[in-house]
Amino acid sequence: MKYQIYQIPLNEKTRHYAFERKEDLEKRGMYPPPRELYQLVYEDECDRIDPVALLHLHNRDDRPARKRIRSMSTSDILIYAHKGERLALFRDYVYFWPILFTDDKTEDISTEYTVKDGYAHILLTSEGQTVDINVAQMLNGGLYFKNTAGEKVKLTLTQIYTAYQATVIEQDKLKYNGKPKTFDEWTESGAIDFDSYVGMGNEVDEAIVGNFLELLPPACHTSHLMQMGEPNEHLPDEKGNFLPTFMTFEKVEGKWYYRGYCFHCETRNQKRMPTFAETIAKLIK
Repeated sequence: MKYQIYQIPLNEKTRHYAFERKEDLEKRGMYPPPRELYQLVYEDECDRIDPVALLHLHNRDDRPARKRIRSMSTSDILIYAHKGERLALFRDYVYFWPILFTDDKTEDISTEYTVKDGYAHILLTSEGQTVDINVAQMLNGGLYFKNTAGEKVKLTLTQIYTAYQATVIEQDKLKYNGKPKTFDEWTESGAIDFDSYVGMGNEVDEAIVGNFLELLPPACHTSHLMQMGEPNEHLPDEKGNFLPTFMTFEKVEGKWYYRGYCFHCETRNQKRMPTFAETIAKLIK
C-alpha cells in the first residue's frame, strides 16, 4: 500500500504548531493544526499499516530522503492509502492519533469508551456522526453498526483503526496500573479477552484462579501451580517438537501470578501475542 508523510514547514507562521504535542495543542484550542500548514514531503510503498515501523525507518541515520526532508517527528501527518480509503494519523509523543485530513481541512475524531452488558463499546464521533461500536463484534469480523440516527453504517478504515486503538489504550490503563488483578474487576472491565486485562507476571486473586480451575479438569494442579485443562495451542520446544501449551498460574509466597501459556507443568511463557499492527492487518484484510 502507499503511504505519505506531511510536515509543517518551519517559519514564523508555523512555530506554534510544528513539533507540538496533541495535548499542548488541545490546551490552546489548536488541535489538529490547520490543513494549509502541511506540505507533502515524501511518499512510498509499504507492506501494512504499521506507523511505529515507519517512525523507526524515518528516524534512522540512513533514512529515505534524509538530505531533503527532516526525520519523522511530533506534529507530522502519516497517511496510508488502502483499497480506496485513506487513514490519516497525527504523530504525537507516544501515539499516532487518527484525524480527518482532506485537501481543504483537518478535523479531530473523538471517542468514548463504555462497557455495556460486559462488552466494551466505543462511541466514535466524526463529521457530526456518532457510531456505537461493539468492539468484540468488530474483532470477530463485524463491520456494520448503528449510528445515532439508528441507521446501520459500514465502518471505514479510519473508524476501525480508531476504535481498536481507543480500546487498547483504555484497557491498558487497567492492565498496567500495578495493582493485583481481581475476578470482579475483570468481569466488569469489558476486556476483549483475559490477556487484555492481565499481563504476564501480574498478581491475580484466588477467584481468577478458581474460575479457570472450575472450567475444566486442570492439566496440572499442585500447591503452587495450576494449568487450565484445555491446551491453548501447540508450539515448538527447543528441539522442534510441537507440544501443548496451557494457561498457567503460579503461587509464590502465598500469592498467585499469571505466567501466560506454558508447556505442561512449566512456568515459562511460550506464546507470542499479536502486535497492534498485526491485529489491524487482520481487521482490514
